[in-house]
Amino acid sequence: MLCQIEDTTTRDMVMLDRSLSVVRVLDEIILPNSNTEEACRVFQERTAPWIARQNSVELRIYGDAAGGAMSTAGKSDYQIIREFFRRATQYRASYHVPQANPAVRDRINAMNSKLCNSLGIVGLLVDPKCKRLVKDLEQVAWKADSNGRMTGEIDKSNAELTHVSDALGYLIEREFGLREKGGERGGPFVG
Repeated sequence: MLCQIEDTTTRDMVMLDRSLSVVRVLDEIILPNSNTEEACRVFQERTAPWIARQNSVELRIYGDAAGGAMSTAGKSDYQIIREFFRRATQYRASYHVPQANPAVRDRINAMNSKLCNSLGIVGLLVDPKCKRLVKDLEQVAWKADSNGRMTGEIDKSNAELTHVSDALGYLIEREFGLREKGGERGGPFVG
């Protein structure tokens, strides 16, 4: 997923210690039967127009914690990505991949909150050319047991679904996950 996060916080919101960001999904990269190096090359091709206008781009990489596991080739997906973007100096890459994946329910709740939160605010805009993502957002559902009760697991019976929405979900949960903000705070007391 190629996304941009736009801070839409107003001055009034700052005064109330609130913030608002919109995630814009600009494009998707779907490469069946491919590999990590090829995905990086396609990403570089798709972002070439932005690079031409700006000379360099800040790139924040999110993803599944499993991408850090070694493959049969001896390198993890993230090692391949790091090597690629070290050579591609037009990107200022930073990595935001957790040591362990968030709970599925937490990722889904964060995604749903960005789609439309309890105040009716939409925080996720998807370019219509992202057809696989749109299909995922429309069709991915909870798995039901034999009595029709939701199991708390995502239905992965259709191999074409869940991959792109999972990818977006890692970014959304990492940046906008529903975390508790209450309780004591560390640091010096200022009176």
